[in-house]
Parts: sequence; C-alpha cells; structure tokens
Amino acid sequence: MIVDILLIMSEKIKELDIKTDDIVIDYRSYLHLFSSVKDFRQKGKVIYPLDDLLLIILICIFEMGKVSYLAIADRIYTKKEAFKKLGLIQDTTRLPSHDTIRRILTNIDSTSLLEETLYGFYNFLKSLERNVKKDHEYSHTGIDGKGNCGSGRHKDSVKPKGNLGHLNVLDSGTMTCLYSETLNQKDSEIKLCQTILEDLDLKRKLITADALHCQKETARLIDDRKGKYVLCVKENQKLLYEEIIQRFARYPYTSHEADGRTITILHLPKNYSTDGFIGMKCFIKMTNKRGKREYTRYFITNTTDEELMIEGLLNRWSIENDLHNTKDVFLGEDKFHGTDAKANKNVTILNNIAVQLIYILRSITGEELRRCKDRFKVYPLDTISLILSFMASEDIITRLTTELKKRRDQDSFHHVFYLAINTIFDRSPRIKPRSDDR
Repeated sequence: MIVDILLIMSEKIKELDIKTDDIVIDYRSYLHLFSSVKDFRQKGKVIYPLDDLLLIILICIFEMGKVSYLAIADRIYTKKEAFKKLGLIQDTTRLPSHDTIRRILTNIDSTSLLEETLYGFYNFLKSLERNVKKDHEYSHTGIDGKGNCGSGRHKDSVKPKGNLGHLNVLDSGTMTCLYSETLNQKDSEIKLCQTILEDLDLKRKLITADALHCQKETARLIDDRKGKYVLCVKENQKLLYEEIIQRFARYPYTSHEADGRTITILHLPKNYSTDGFIGMKCFIKMTNKRGKREYTRYFITNTTDEELMIEGLLNRWSIENDLHNTKDVFLGEDKFHGTDAKANKNVTILNNIAVQLIYILRSITGEELRRCKDRFKVYPLDTISLILSFMASEDIITRLTTELKKRRDQDSFHHVFYLAINTIFDRSPRIKPRSDDR
C-alpha cells in the first residue's frame, strides 16, 4: 500500500541484471551538480565559481564526516593539487579562505540550493514512481524536528545562544528531505508544520508525526487536503489519550503482529464525536516487544485501511533511522559549529543531498548501506558521476521504466516488496527510541 520507489527500483535493476559496468560514465558530470544554483555575488568580483565551491564543500562533508569553515579551508589547502587536477581550483596560490566558505554558506539562496539540486533527484525518482504507483497506493511522508547541537553558544559565553533546529519533512520512498526549515524555539514547530502542510500536495500521502503534532488543526489540514494521517498521542492530549485507553479496555479490536510489535486497531463508530480531530476513524495501540523494555504507544488515524496503518507505523521511524541517524553519525551534522541560522540551513540541505545520493547509490548497486557510505567517503566525485550517468542513460531508464510499468498488472507485487523491506533495505528501527518516545 505504501510505495517505496528506491526499493522497487533496486529489485528491478537486479532483475534486469544492470551492473555498474553497463553504465557509460561521464567522469566529469559532477561539474554540473550545482551549476544552476543562483549566485548572489557580483560577477565582476567573483574569483571562485559558486558551483565549484559548493562541490568542494560537499566533497569535504563526505570525506571528513564533520565540517567547519576552517576545516573546509584546511582540506582545500591539503588537497589543492588534487582539486586543481579536477578543475575545481584554478590557482593554488589563491585558495578560498574560511571566511569565503563562511560567506558562501551564509548568503547563498537556500531555496535555489534546494530546488536546483535535491529536487532534481526527487523529480527523477517521482517520474519512475508514476510508472509504478496504482490509484489505491500511497507514498509516506514523515515529519520530525532535529536539533543541531553545534549551532549555539555556551551559557557562560559573552552572548549565549540556544541551539538551532530544523523541522524536516521526508518523503521516505525517495529519501528526499523536502523541507528543512529552521527552528529557533521548539514551540514554533507546530505552526511551521501546519504552514508546510498547506503547501504540500497531500493526495495519496500518508503523514506520520510524533505526539507534538497531534493537533486538531494539523489533523484538519491533512484530512481536508485528501491525505491520511497516523499521529502519535501522548499526555499532551490528555482527554484523547485517556479516551483511547478506556475504549481499548471496553470495546473489541483487531490484532496484528508485525516486526516484533503487536498492533491492535479499534474502529470507531460512524457517529463517534471526533472532538475536533477531523476525519478520525480509528485508534491504534502498538506494543513494542523487540527490546528488553516493553512499551506501548497510541495513535489516531483517519483511514480504515489496516494494512496502510501498519505500514505507516513501520515506516514512521525512517526519518530518524535513515535521515537523522545518517546525518549525525556519518556526516557529523551535530558537529558543525556555526551560529548563523542560514548557514546551518544550507549545511543541512547539503547533508540532505548527501543522504539522498547515498540511498540512490544503494538502489543502483545493490550494495549494503555501509559500503555505499564508504564509497562516497573514498571516491565522492566518481560516485556522484556514476549516479548522474545512470540517470542520463536513456537505454537503461527506458528498460527500467518498461519493467516498472509491469508492476501495475501484478496485484500482489507490493506485498512481496513490503515483506522484503527488512532483508533488502533493513528499514526496521536500528536506533533506540528517544527518551521522550519511551
């Protein structure tokens, strides 16, 4: 019921026996990755092309696992001859300084950076998804906030400042972080989420979010825009929380076992008063028995499709495991030190690009995630060129598209891939729940 185009693409590439040797690689295609990003600088005063600088910064992110303005400048100095051979540095006696790196990240247009790079990969994957997705199937979108631990100043400093954060909106089937909007205060996350939902096309989308976003207005926005929601409920909605517990104790429900969890679903009567949670049709109780400590979570949803609910619950952690965890552990996002909000946002977008490239590579090669990360760390430009050349291969994409279209004639196809998720992509939770989700 939930389409994961990266997973489906990976399986079809295996069936077609497409190997990396079959891809005609343009080893300098990486030069075009940032070529369309808007340059804020005056042309007559430009020494370093913007697209080259952004590519160098992305390389440093891949290679170092953590970045700062000074660290990037030092890496450029250390690799100046290599960058010159690649055509990214013209004059090794006039290298970009850490102030230049800081000015680029602080002033570049975040919207242009997002739309001219990340959305290109997203649109490519969505074009493939359109050949595969049936009318009754959904894509999954996860919403969650993430703090950037290196973005503040210590309380004992002259000008103390709290850490910045970002509200991330992830299309998990394409591993595209569609939004990374800056948060200055935690309580602004609810309103920001609702503003983003107003801009999104929610038709045939299943939205999952934590208890902070279990809000009447959020539920209304999703339901009014023809989307489906599965929202976690905690004591912040005390009356609803107590009502769910009491109804599970008094009324019959259906029960399912999935991925080490017991999921029970209680369908509400048609005349049930939703008390402002527009469209609410079912309560869900999920008991996790996988770890040493058993815990239970409650959810509300505006769908009666039990399979969709279960898939939504299993996918809800993808934003933590596949996006946030990769950005912190592999890319060191929490270790980026810089207090400027715009610079933090642009680094976050670059990290989002890096994550999506890693997952696209895994679909193309079928390699394990850790090996894809290692390939980017050792050969970032060659690996980017491989992906761009794959996308540009008319023969391969035509063959792939033809095979994807056949899926629509196979009614049980999505069940096969759904069961394969844990073995092929290991999408099951790999990190412990946060303390506030226990």
